[in-house]
Order: sequence, then structure tokens, then C-alpha cells
Amino acid sequence: MANLSEDGKHTTNQTEFCINTSLGRELHLFLIVLNICLSITACTWNALILVALRKCSVRSTTKLLFCCLASTDLCVGLILQPFYLTYMMTSESLNICPLIATLIRIAGVIFCGMSLTTLTAISVERLLALLLVMRYREVVTLRRVRVLVTILWAFCVILSMLFLVSYHIAVGLVSIVMVLCLIVSAFCYTKIYIAFNRHQRRLAHNTLQGNPNKSGEETLLSTPRYKKTVSFSLLLQMALVTCYLPLAIVLALFAFTKLHSSILDFVYNIALSIVVFNSSLNPILYFWKIQEVRQAVKDTIRRVACH
Repeated sequence: MANLSEDGKHTTNQTEFCINTSLGRELHLFLIVLNICLSITACTWNALILVALRKCSVRSTTKLLFCCLASTDLCVGLILQPFYLTYMMTSESLNICPLIATLIRIAGVIFCGMSLTTLTAISVERLLALLLVMRYREVVTLRRVRVLVTILWAFCVILSMLFLVSYHIAVGLVSIVMVLCLIVSAFCYTKIYIAFNRHQRRLAHNTLQGNPNKSGEETLLSTPRYKKTVSFSLLLQMALVTCYLPLAIVLALFAFTKLHSSILDFVYNIALSIVVFNSSLNPILYFWKIQEVRQAVKDTIRRVACH
């Protein structure tokens, strides 16, 4: 990015950065300021959510998955975004850009991959609660969920290590995992939605017939807490899809077409900023949709302000 002077000689009055700034220093500065703000909000809000979730009366297995998601979002603000900010503000002359880029890919796959797989696990857990009903507590135990979370962390770490072997293979596998997770989540919520519609029709029929008898599934579907948990989980899933879809498209272009240009590089960095924005968006959804979390966050802020 060195400028060419009138006499044909190259000047170096502008600093070369790891990130491509050929589209303008203003856009480069915008990305830096945006990610600093997102890093602060992700750390602060997710820390508050983790404190609040400890005081909620949500079922222990569901609470563990929600805590895992909030912890992952906290790690995005504490680890991934500082790496990314370092990448954007580092001079290319230091020759550490490839190292920082590799660290970003590894951290991104681990933490963003955990967010995606955890949300998929939440959708499966909500479907199992509907299908198993009375046997749910026997099948979905806290110990098994802990084992599942450990397996998901190990899987994401192993998947991230593939970037040390081959970039294109790693990106291809990451894209496949993303698609599979979205398909599983869509299947689970579709099944739940169909069950809700069937329940509404049966409820209307039983009311007309004067038959109040309900099956275990219908009793669960009538429970306000289950409805709130499903709607909240679906909202988290929709937010994740919205934030991750642009990056998935750009990664697919990189992996399967091997196209590279300054515009595509800038779009990639915008898409990555949208992905990390998801870590700041999730705590807002917790605060908005779960009353107990909202009250616990208010109490925590009030105590901190008093001290």
C-alpha cells in the first residue's frame, strides 16, 4: 500500500497493516472502534448474565447449556476480539500477521463453533423435553449434559487445529458443520412447532367436546415455562443464523472459488464483526425474554452501584 510519488519512487508515508486498508482508512478506523465497543459490551453483559443465571430457577440441564453459551460469548469478548483488534492495528512490517491470523481462526472456530453447537444442543434438549415428557429427567441428566458440553469443546478444539494443516480443508469442514447444525436445529424447532399446532387443535376440540383429559405432551405444551424457553431458544437461534450467514457465504466463496480481492477482504472483516456482534446480542435477548435474569441483572447492577 505504499504510495507512488510523482517521480516514480515509492514512498512509505502510510503504515501498512495486516488488514487490507485499500478501501479507505476511515473504514479501517470504523472497524477498530466498532470491535472495541463490541468487545467491551460482550465482556460486561455476559459477565452479568452468568451472575444472573446462577440465581434463576431454570431447570439445571437447561441452565447449564445457557451458562455454556454465555461463557462462550464472554470468551469471544475476552480472547477473540482482542486478537482481531491486534490484527487490525499491527504493522505488516512486524511479520506477525500470519501468526495473529491463525490465532483468530483457531479462537473463532473454538468459541463461535461452541456457540453454534450449544444452540443446536439447546434445540435438541427442548425437543427431548417434549418427546420424553415424564422420562425426560431420567434420560437428560445433568451429568450427561456435562459430558456433552465437554465433547463439544473437544470437537471444536480439534476442528480449529485443522487450520494448522490446511486452510481450505478446515474452512470446508467448518462450513459443513455449520450447515449440519442449522439443519438439526431447524428440524427440532419444526417438530416443536408442529406439536404446538396439534396441541392447539386438540385443545379446541376438547373444549367443544367437554373432555378436559390431556396427555403428558399436551400438559407440557400448556406449561408457560416450556413455551417461554422454546420461544427464547428459537430467538437465540434466529439471531445466530442472521449473524453467521454472511460469514458462511464469504467463507464458502473463499473455500470453493479461491477468489481474493480487496472488496471481498473488506466484506469478510465486516462479516466477522457481525459474527462477534452475536456475543453482545445474546445477553440482550436474555435480559429481554427471561424475567428472572432481568431482575437478577438489575439487582447486581444496583449492588455494584451502591458499593
